[in-house]
Amino acid sequence: MNNQELKHTQQLLNDMNLSDIYTNEVLTRSIYLHFTNKLQVIHSSDPLDALFFILIGKVFVTSYSSNGDKVIIDNMKSGEFFGDIELYSGKVSSLHNIVSTPNTIILKIPAKIVRKQLNYHIPYLNFMCVKLTEKLTNTSSNYSKTLLLPAKNKLARYITEQFELTQHDDIPFSVKRVSEILGISDRHLRRLIQELEKNELISKTRSHLKIIDLKTLYSLANL
Repeated sequence: MNNQELKHTQQLLNDMNLSDIYTNEVLTRSIYLHFTNKLQVIHSSDPLDALFFILIGKVFVTSYSSNGDKVIIDNMKSGEFFGDIELYSGKVSSLHNIVSTPNTIILKIPAKIVRKQLNYHIPYLNFMCVKLTEKLTNTSSNYSKTLLLPAKNKLARYITEQFELTQHDDIPFSVKRVSEILGISDRHLRRLIQELEKNELISKTRSHLKIIDLKTLYSLANL
């Protein structure tokens, strides 16, 4: 990490009231990652030898369905970690794919620095206990909400997540595949699409879906 990156990282951590968590020694031996465009940061099963802390921006956690479609499992924003589950469970490879949104900055802390320094730093350990508890609580809550979410809201969430993932308002869309992902029938999904088209939120072609009213879709997605 060069001096400019170090100063920016220190400023961002200070803005988040986390300046006591990381010493300069840790920061200078860490890596400053700046993603100006959407990029796959980690592929599933990649060797994982670091802890990643999001300073600015957002990342998506993705996997693949049984038919090969990319599925968004979760998203994380500034102030959150990824790689922590793998690191502290002793796994040597990533469980999922991580995709960054544009203008995301991530602090990559090598695993050996975590083990040799941070794991003996009380403020860091307290902080990680809080963050891991939050992650567990949020995962449980999101899973419950997803199960209970009406089909129309599930569809809106799928569309908005695909927009964030691709950064395009025109997304590939197969009724058969999306119905499987959302766990609803093809017939019901077509009715929902017709309703969204009637309300001028989207337009649908044979293999694509175009977003017209993103703001209302976000509201429906309850994001």
